[in-house]
Parts: sequence; C-alpha cells; structure tokens
Amino acid sequence: MNDKLTICLFILERHNFTLRFLRYYNKFKIPYTLIIGDGSKINLNKSILSEINKNNKIQYFKFKNEFNKKLNEYNHNKFYLRILSCLKKVKTEYVKFISDDDLLINYSTIKCVNFLEKNKKYDAAGGSGLDFSLSSKYYGKIRDIHPFYNIKNFKSEKVIDKVKQFYDGTFDCWHIVFRTKKIIKIFRISSIHNNKDKDFKDHFHELITHIFLKIHFFKDPLILHES
Repeated sequence: MNDKLTICLFILERHNFTLRFLRYYNKFKIPYTLIIGDGSKINLNKSILSEINKNNKIQYFKFKNEFNKKLNEYNHNKFYLRILSCLKKVKTEYVKFISDDDLLINYSTIKCVNFLEKNKKYDAAGGSGLDFSLSSKYYGKIRDIHPFYNIKNFKSEKVIDKVKQFYDGTFDCWHIVFRTKKIIKIFRISSIHNNKDKDFKDHFHELITHIFLKIHFFKDPLILHES
C-alpha cells in the first residue's frame, strides 16, 4: 500500500497548522510519501524544517511567490496552478490532497485505494469529513466533533443530474483519492482554460463533478478538519 499513494500538502503561510500536521504525520508514522508545495512569502521556521528533515519520505518544494503587494494578498488562482508542478513529481498510481488544517484518517484512505484497485472503471474514491474544535488553539483537547461535509454517490451518469447534486451541497472532491494520471489531466485542462475572473477551485470541482471523473464515495470520514 505504501508504494501506491502519495499525499500532497499545499501551504500558504499558516505555519502553525503546517507544523501540527507534520508532527501528526511523523508521530503516527503515516506510511505514504508526502510532497509539500509551499507558496508562502515567508520562510519555514526551524521547527517545521526539523520535522521535514527527520523523515526521508517528505519532499519539499518552494513555489514562486504569488503575493500581490499592491493588494496585500495572495493570487490564489496562480497558487493552485502551481500544484501541477508537484503532481508531475508524484510517482505512485494514486494521489490525495490535504489541507494544512486537516488530519488524515488512514483506515478510510486505505479503503479508497483498495476500492480503486478492484474497480478500474472508477477514477477516484472519497468519503465524508468531520469537523473538530479544540479547547485551545492548535494543540488543545478536542472539544467538539461534528460533520464537516456529507456526501452521497451520484445516482446518475447524466451531467445534468450531477450538476443538480453538486449544487445541493453534497459534494467535496478536494480531499479524495485520485488516480494520478486522471488528476494531472484535470489540472492541465484547468490551467489551459483558466479564467482570471473565475475561482480555480470552483473550476476544478466543476470539471470533476460534471464532466470527467467517475467517483465512488464511502460514508466513512476521510479527514478531520479544524473548524
């Protein structure tokens, strides 16, 4: 299993979250290669570098800085387009994205990979998400857990039915397990047709949901997300 999946973590500052994720990744010996794409304008601190250096399964790449000084904000569309450069470094058959404030649930990740191994007609597999809050910032005791998002499988292969379900708010595809070749294709299409007035992540979701990928969802939670 370890040689079948790569985790991709993309960061824009928020280094306290990044450090927490890396400590979680190392402490629980998450067995997959981790590729980090960093678009932050500030350098990593010593604690994060220490966590990266202690594990040879972690690969770190610095993106071009997309911070707009005039607007005092990042260009998120350009940042997401940089993800393709990380995906090209993935050598495994499957890949999963994760956000810096998320924690990976391994048993359901394995379930997704096993499903894709046995069902070649599917391009991706995912699950639900759980939201949690802490008694103190970053490292407090868990105070509350509730659904982050819920999912249900598409009952139809027709695009119009997928569109209806997508806008019912029952779908999240950023955190699922993809076949690597398929998701690279999505990013290439997104980058070619990227509209500066359109949010890249919305475009990404629409391409996956409406057109290209056949996805199966489990009820099992795939991530923990801090509210």
